[in-house]
Amino acid sequence: MWDTFPADLLIAFIGALLTVAIAYGTYLLQQRRLEIQAVRGLINDFHHRRSVSITAPRTVRGARDLADFQRATASVIDMRDHVKRVRDQVRHDSDAQIWLSRIIRACNRYLEEGEIAPDDYLFLLSQLRQELLEEVRELCSGPRGLDALEPGAAAF
Repeated sequence: MWDTFPADLLIAFIGALLTVAIAYGTYLLQQRRLEIQAVRGLINDFHHRRSVSITAPRTVRGARDLADFQRATASVIDMRDHVKRVRDQVRHDSDAQIWLSRIIRACNRYLEEGEIAPDDYLFLLSQLRQELLEEVRELCSGPRGLDALEPGAAAF
């Protein structure tokens, strides 16, 4: 009985290590899948946003008092908050963190410039749309298997 004890102990230890390795690998795969799902949902949300479907930007006098300006601003705030929630779901060492931070900065830039020059909010939305498109294309060019859906293209 005691003759096989060291071999039995070694086999049990190797089995425990393999179990931990398999569990950790499964955890990493699941985290990656959840991250891709969250980013895919964000890209899909951008794709259906009416506020970034601007095709012909123009100056709108007295825009600060218009309901459309208020809705557009609320939509950008909602987009920024959605990006923040997705950023919380993404691993901290993921390269998607950089992409998500740049989108938050673009939304903040729209909100700041829209407060300064509300009459130009359609130009600012068009600029935001272009920035979103560039960021989506950059993110989707990687090995994630994501489709680069154009922001605002499916709004109507």
